[in-house]
Amino acid sequence: MRPFQWMTTVACLLALFVSNQAEAHFLWLLPQAEGKNNAAKVQLYFGEAAEPDDPDLLKRLTKIKVWEKSPNGKLQTYSLTEGDDSLFITPNPKGAGKAAYGLDHIYGVISRGDSQFLLKYYAKAFPQKSQGVWNKISCSKELPLEIVPVLKGEEVTLQVNWNGKPLADAELKIIGPKTSSESVTAATNAEGQFQTKLSNGIYSIRAKHTEQKKGEHNGDKYDSVRHYSTLTLPYVSLSKSNKTAATKSTPAEKSKFPQLPDAISSFGAAVSGDYLYVYSGHIGRAHQHSAENLSQKFQRLNLKHPKGWESLPLKTPLQGLAMAPHGDSVYRVGGLSVTNKKKEESKMNSLPTVERYSPEKKTWETIPSMPTGRSSHDSVFLGDHLYVVGGWTMQNGIDSIWQEDMVVLDASAENPQWKAIKQPFQRRALSAAAHQGKIYVMGGIDSGGDISHEVDIYSPETGNWSKGPEIPGSTMNGFGTTAWSIDENLYVSVMDGGVYQLDQKNQKWKKVSSLATPRFFHRLLPDGNGGLIAIGGASRKGHLKSIEQVKLN
Repeated sequence: MRPFQWMTTVACLLALFVSNQAEAHFLWLLPQAEGKNNAAKVQLYFGEAAEPDDPDLLKRLTKIKVWEKSPNGKLQTYSLTEGDDSLFITPNPKGAGKAAYGLDHIYGVISRGDSQFLLKYYAKAFPQKSQGVWNKISCSKELPLEIVPVLKGEEVTLQVNWNGKPLADAELKIIGPKTSSESVTAATNAEGQFQTKLSNGIYSIRAKHTEQKKGEHNGDKYDSVRHYSTLTLPYVSLSKSNKTAATKSTPAEKSKFPQLPDAISSFGAAVSGDYLYVYSGHIGRAHQHSAENLSQKFQRLNLKHPKGWESLPLKTPLQGLAMAPHGDSVYRVGGLSVTNKKKEESKMNSLPTVERYSPEKKTWETIPSMPTGRSSHDSVFLGDHLYVVGGWTMQNGIDSIWQEDMVVLDASAENPQWKAIKQPFQRRALSAAAHQGKIYVMGGIDSGGDISHEVDIYSPETGNWSKGPEIPGSTMNGFGTTAWSIDENLYVSVMDGGVYQLDQKNQKWKKVSSLATPRFFHRLLPDGNGGLIAIGGASRKGHLKSIEQVKLN
């Protein structure tokens, strides 16, 4: 398991106290969309790396000031604006360039067992086009704990300074764009330095320094001070051989499938016969939950002749639901109903209802409801048996109940009844797939707020659970995954865009494809022609309409 307390981008995701999460999170600045002079937008994230995390944790950080420092030493300060999954500043004038962005923030006193410490954060970032001046903009006056990058070719020397002087044995954590091979935990040498090679992409680098110093902050006593400083480096090789690739991105191949009518995430989808069915889901801005933010559509697309979407009768608008094909029918299982209007107090309930859509009759048929309401779960058929795994029960603001049981229904029975099977986990925002006679359950987030990369396998033949190889990559890859088995091969699609195939012989996952648009809370399904497609979901820029063909190696 790879613990990290993370975010929820689509459906009322983490419900933890901020003070208990703080030290597992760090402040990061990430410049975006470069133009002529400075970064057009600089985003602030609070997580393990410079990428979206739980936006609710940003609410107590809105008063932070972000500064921009030019090579001539001029400082300009900006207030933060709230975005979908980050706070951000918009420097003026807009554009590209040769400046550093930073902040410092006293978070407060944190208790861990018998220890109380004051937590201080520092963050610094450069736009990609400023990499020639990374080490020329001194921020030692603004950042007591500072990471200074000195670039030479593809190698960078990370100089860690404390109050302007080299800090030996400083703890460093480097998370690279190829996180499975480029994540490094190290310590600086006697000169406060650490060297590493870079490849194209964004690097999230942090340093830690602890002062054994007692004091008091806002009436709370502490016995030490923990300083965390982060550095975000968007690196692009400027060598002659890579210059073209560094300055131009390869356009994604145009999909033969029409876009979804709405940009959606956390929806239900299934392929039955020649048709892709898509049911409701979350629309609008992430983290905003109201009846208006639920799609009012149930639709299907003919995969053999994908000319346009056909509208079908919708029952209840939902998000966080699951769908599963069986024969010519598709089953809708559970889901989250949201009945409040915008800006009203949330009214969100996980439903126990299960219904079957008959394409022949174009009607919904009632199936026995699950024992309890369930959302943020997954479901899959293995033979005639419908398995529903993971999830929780939300109940109008009352503490959510994390599901301890997988439930199973024999759809072929004359009077089908649900049967409960104990799960060796409590997780939601996970994925499930039927593969070679077993149920594979992948990733998710647990009741303690940790994102899991674990793979749990249930054998109906023996009634036992076992473990599979963990999902590879960064922490976020365990959250909002989607999986499918085709041609005796099991695939999982994760947030960083990677599509992995299970190598059962060697008990590991191997990367076989990358999505042009990384996404999560999407669906990976067969394309009707022996391949796979990635449908909708959420990305850094918001919800998606696109359906992307997965190119398998």
